[in-house]
Amino acid sequence: METIYSYLLKSSVSLILFYAFYRLVVFQNTYFKMRRFTLLAILFFSMLYPLVDIADWLLSKDPIHEILTPYVIVNGVTNTELAEVVVSPDSETSALTLSQIGLTVYIAGIALLLFRMIIQLISLLMTRRRAVPRKIGSHTVLSLSDNDTPFSFFFWVFINPDRYSAQEGNQILTHELTHARQYHSLDVLFSELFTIFFWFNPFVWLLKQEIRVNLEHLADEEVLDKGIEATTYQYSLLRLCHHVTSNKLVNNFNIPQFKRRIIMMNRDKSNKNSLLKYALLIPVAGLLIISGNAQAVISKVKSEVIELPALNQDGKMAVTGTVVDEKGISIPGASVIVKGSSYGTISDKEGNFSLNLNPGEEVAFSYVGRKSIEIAPSNSNSKGLKVVMPMQAVEGDEIVVVGYAADDKPVKRKGSDEVFTVVEEMPEYPGGVNALLEYLAKNIKYPVTAQEKKIQGRVIVGFVITKTGKVADIEIKRGVSPDLDAEAIRVIKGMQDWKPGKQRGVPVNVLYTLPVSFRLQGGGDSKPATPAKPKPVVVVDGATQAVGYDLNSIDPNRIETINVMKDEAAVKKYGDRGKNGAIEITTKK
Repeated sequence: METIYSYLLKSSVSLILFYAFYRLVVFQNTYFKMRRFTLLAILFFSMLYPLVDIADWLLSKDPIHEILTPYVIVNGVTNTELAEVVVSPDSETSALTLSQIGLTVYIAGIALLLFRMIIQLISLLMTRRRAVPRKIGSHTVLSLSDNDTPFSFFFWVFINPDRYSAQEGNQILTHELTHARQYHSLDVLFSELFTIFFWFNPFVWLLKQEIRVNLEHLADEEVLDKGIEATTYQYSLLRLCHHVTSNKLVNNFNIPQFKRRIIMMNRDKSNKNSLLKYALLIPVAGLLIISGNAQAVISKVKSEVIELPALNQDGKMAVTGTVVDEKGISIPGASVIVKGSSYGTISDKEGNFSLNLNPGEEVAFSYVGRKSIEIAPSNSNSKGLKVVMPMQAVEGDEIVVVGYAADDKPVKRKGSDEVFTVVEEMPEYPGGVNALLEYLAKNIKYPVTAQEKKIQGRVIVGFVITKTGKVADIEIKRGVSPDLDAEAIRVIKGMQDWKPGKQRGVPVNVLYTLPVSFRLQGGGDSKPATPAKPKPVVVVDGATQAVGYDLNSIDPNRIETINVMKDEAAVKKYGDRGKNGAIEITTKK
């Protein structure tokens, strides 16, 4: 939807600027053929230029980089987004609602004007059917007994010869045949269609009027070039100026703006040097194209130079790169942390990241449902790193269980159906990751009861994408509260069918996980969420931790081994405290 609004805004700005140029520079010019080309070029350019993408070409020019790079760094032009869907009580998104209302009004205006145009075409066809062919000299015209106003539509010329003298009839016929020979009806139809799609912009209506008047100037010029005396012709126009046809798709002999037509007929021909004024259109068009690509250029520069607190001022090495999945699709919201510390960042919506490192430091990359990666950048590869994070299933209550099996052997889950955790072609939501996030953002609602209790947190949902693309076996991998868990399950159930995953070219069932964050505005004072499941006892390096101990507080890179105990084994070793299981963690020394 933003793309539609951006396109309409750029086109509207172009129409306004070019109309101002037309009025200030060439309005009084008598080169009507050049004016015809100019007016049509304004419409075509305004329609097409928002689609022109020259961002890559602009970035290939060194001066652009030299100018924009300091601007991006100094002004902190960033646009980082989390990959998770964050749901807020106020996220009923009035902005989206306003956008939808605006789009509805825009489409309704188009439909109404299209309907009017269709009615006019039908009326014209019915008029043609009633008309009687008549001969004026060697030309065939269409005579209407109940029509006083001559007009033409392509090669149809409507005129009642009985109402005019031979001299007037010849003038009118010459005028209308000029419209026909020069295909002026094409200009009329195109300007009418353009007005329909840009009806909200008053300048497009003004341009349409200028196109119609200029066509009459062209026809008037042809009549006078045939040797018809100007005063006689102007009196003929004057006698007919009070007659106006209601159909806007035809060329009227007596179109309004009569005074302007008389003035232009009596004006001396413009000097040929005035044609140079039209050349000013070229730099104006160039500036519009460049300005229309400005945001795209800044975004591309931003992806190369991301804001940092102090870039290389303390002798640190700047590391930049992109986080992608196994298909090369960017991963937004991936955690990028200096190993063994809490300093780091997250990848932006295009998967880009940037960090300052001390010599010898390593970077740890992690993302829910994907394999963690560690990299030790050097001066030779610190720029433009490409970090590939393959899919990895999330299972269990509080720990990550790696789902790889030797030789791509599947696991069993709920029956005899084979369910893979990692396959050659992972399942894909229709439209990709962005479409999935958009679906969740539009459909998840923050439960009122959870808001009242100030409960927030992240729910991790596991489900199977079947070999037919259906969503099945939905379960909570990590819960927050019954209300939030139920809402996450409800939305997952409502998903449309996915593109199924494939192993060796054959569709298979694949386990998939998805994190959904529920966050209150000013969430710092929220109450602790009610655990979705009983918590196991946690033992770190032989020391039993307090109830509710957060396993996420342990740096994954410091963990040497994890031992999960359940049922009798846990009770035997830890007594009643182990009835919900036990997790023994040994860290690296």
